[in-house]
Amino acid sequence: AELAAALGTVREVVSRSLSELQRLDLIEVDARRIRIVNRQGLEDLAGF
Repeated sequence: AELAAALGTVREVVSRSLSELQRLDLIEVDARRIRIVNRQGLEDLAGF
């Protein structure tokens, strides 16, 4: 809920987005942390 509020969106959108990034093996999520495991892939997805 805190992350969603900080991003100006709702929890469901954050949850779906994080789940998709995990499915693509770009991040790992545990109870309190989000860890980038494929920075280049994440940058490619974001268009950087």
